[in-house]
Formats: sequence, structure tokens, C-alpha cells
Amino acid sequence: MDSGCGQPISTISNITLDQTRNAVLISVIITFLAALSAVVISNIFTNPLLQLTRVAENISAGDFTQKAVVNTRDEIGILANTVNKMSSQIRDLVSGLEQRVEQRTRELEQRTTDLEKITKQSEKRASELQTIAEISGYISTEKDLEKLLTLITQTVSERFGFYHVGIFLLSENRNFAVLRAANSPGGQIMLRRQHRLEVGQVGIVGNVTATGIPRIALDTGADAAFFNNPDLPETHSEMALPLNARGAIIGALDVQSTVPNAFTQTDVSILGLLADQIAIAIDNVRLLEETRNALAESQSVFRDYLAGAWQSKSASEIFGYYQTLTGGQLVTGNKAAEVDAKTQDGENTLAIPIQLRDQVIGTVHIRPSKEDRTWSKDEINIVNAVAERLGLALDNARLFEETSSRASRERLVTDITTKIRGTNDPQEMIKTAVQELQRVLGASRVEIVPRKNAPPPDK
Repeated sequence: MDSGCGQPISTISNITLDQTRNAVLISVIITFLAALSAVVISNIFTNPLLQLTRVAENISAGDFTQKAVVNTRDEIGILANTVNKMSSQIRDLVSGLEQRVEQRTRELEQRTTDLEKITKQSEKRASELQTIAEISGYISTEKDLEKLLTLITQTVSERFGFYHVGIFLLSENRNFAVLRAANSPGGQIMLRRQHRLEVGQVGIVGNVTATGIPRIALDTGADAAFFNNPDLPETHSEMALPLNARGAIIGALDVQSTVPNAFTQTDVSILGLLADQIAIAIDNVRLLEETRNALAESQSVFRDYLAGAWQSKSASEIFGYYQTLTGGQLVTGNKAAEVDAKTQDGENTLAIPIQLRDQVIGTVHIRPSKEDRTWSKDEINIVNAVAERLGLALDNARLFEETSSRASRERLVTDITTKIRGTNDPQEMIKTAVQELQRVLGASRVEIVPRKNAPPPDK
């Protein structure tokens, strides 16, 4: 039912419904806007954090090239800059560490290489020293000089692998270094033509034998002038070492190689030890030869003296002694031939020489009582022993007789000299000397005739 001053009820309901819908719509819009604002604000704050999180994860994984891009100046921006600086510092630190590790690795590799090289050199030097010791042992047993020199060149070449090894010895006048031994075919040719170098004038051998200083010649520059020997065409390096014995240069050890720059100062030191051993061995052999020669000369002089002494002894009237079953007798000069014929008559006569220091001074002849007798080994040894002792006894008797005779002569000379010195008168001295000589010698006439010297020729 309508009232005269109001609106219809339906109209009021519609207005209320519209207002409600508008309110709900406004609430929805406000809620949406609020949610949208929340999302936008959340993204503004969370995106930099997420980016920083990803950068941190990459850095922790080892990727130090990552950087956080944050343009804000708030706490997040400050955090991002801090993370970027930290990443750069870590990257620089890791890069430096890698470079140091790489450098240390290279240094360790270089040290390892150097150590291996030094070890190889040490092993080589040890092997060379052992070889030198062995060679010294070999050469110390050889007593013949020519065999010794040949042994040295062959052994050194084989053990050290040298192309040519030669030994030069100085001549007697010390003007030339003469090649005495060589191992190479070219060296043998040089030996046959008696190759020699003038000391101080030709080649490094001439230089070394003059100065006594080791010398190395390389296949370059001025040293190339030394490599002009047609007998050794493959030589590209040469080393000469002096041979010193008792403070004097006696020669040189010449070593040649087919490799350029094959020798160093270390080789000079090592092979210098070998050169010293070679020089000592050569000097010892030379001394031994000189001693042998002196001994042989002395023995020859003694044999001549002994032969002369016993020759004069056998020239006396008594030759020996002859003993038979019926008795014995002295052998004099007029019976020597008869006795010799008797002792030589018979097939079983035993003849044993009487020797004195390899000099035969007589013979023992023994003739058996039975013609068919055979001398046993023991019997021969007995006669040999008796003959040996007889020789010594006879020589001792001869020496005693000579000594007694010499003493008697010295005593006579001393007596005469004493009488001569008993006066200061020259005439009495001459008279005393003549009288004493006549008495001692049993001479019929003794004269002392003064001699007039001729005047010196005019100059």
C-alpha cells in the first residue's frame, strides 16, 4: 500500500541492492589493488635478494666472474657492492694462487730436471772414476814400456768411447813430442811414419808439452786450425793433457772425438787424474828398465872381473886336483891334458860345472868304477850341491887371498911412505924410495929420473 508522501518499497530495495553491489565492487578493487601493490613491493625487495643469492651460489661454486647488478642505494645495494668486491678479491687471490702454483710447479719441474741432469753427471763421473781406477790397475801390472803404451791407448778408447787416443813422449833432447802409441787406424799410419810434433810449435800437443797446461780444441773459430790431420779426418774435438812425472813433463795424452764441443773443463779434471796415473806408470816402467839395464851392466862387469880373476888364477901352476882309487894328486899345467883325457875317456863320466854367479869357473868330472853304471837323480843332485858350495868356498878363498895380498901391499907401501916422510931432504927421500923399492921388489936396478917439461908454445 502506498503512502502519499513516500516511495514504493521496491524502489528502495533496488537502491539498497545497488549500493551493496557498489560497496562490494569497491572492496574487491581495493583488495586487488592492495594485493597487486603487495606483489610489486615484494618483487622490489625480493628480486635483488634472489639475484644476490644466485651470485653467492655461483661464487661458492667457483665462478668468480659473477656480479650482482643492484642499482639501489639501500642496504641491499650496499650488500650487493660488498658481494661484488669480495668476489673480485677472491678472484684476484685465486688467480694469484694459481700463478704461484704454476710458477712453483715450473720451478719444481726445472729443479727436477736439473737434479736428474746432476745425477746423471754424477753417475757419469763416478763411472769414469771407477774406469780410471780399473785402468790404473791394468797398467800397473805391465812392465814393458811398448806394451804398456799400447794397452793404455786401447783401454782408454774402449772404456771412454774416444775416436783416437795417442801417447806422445818427449825425445831425448826434448825438442820433439814423438807419437809412441795410438789405437785408431790413422794413428797406426802415423806410428809407421814416426810422427812427431815440435815442442811449443805444432798443434795442441806441442803447446801442452811446452807449457804443461791442459788444452781443449773445439771445432769452431781459431781451434779449427788444429783439425787438419789427413790421417784423422773425423776429428771434431781434441784434448791434450800433459804427462808429468817427478816434476818434469815427459809427454802428453792426446784424446780426440768425432763430436764437436765434446770436452769440458770437468773432463780435463777427470782425465787429468788418468794422465797422472799414466805418467806414474810410464815413469815406473822407465825406472825399472834403467834399473834392469844398470843391473845387467853391473852383472856383465862382475862376470868380466870374475872371469879375469879366475883366468889369472888358472894361469898359475896348479890347475886343480885329481883323485882316484889309488890316491890323489894336484893337477899342474904339464899334466892338465893327460888328466882331461882320462876323465873324458868313458861314456858314463859325470861332468858337473862349478858355477859362481852364472860364471863357470871349473868342472867336476866323476868317472864310475864300473862302465855300466847309471847315475841316479839323487847322486846328480848331491854332486850339484857339492859343486855349488865348492864354487862359493873357492871364491871366498880367492877373495881372502886377494884381500891378504892387498893388505900386504898396503902395509909395504905404508912402511915405505913412513920412511920417506922421516926426512925433509929431497935427496934423502929419493934415496930412501929407491932403496926400499929395490929391497921389496928384489930388483937389480931402480932409477928415479927427473923430467924436464918443455916450455909452453908462444901464443
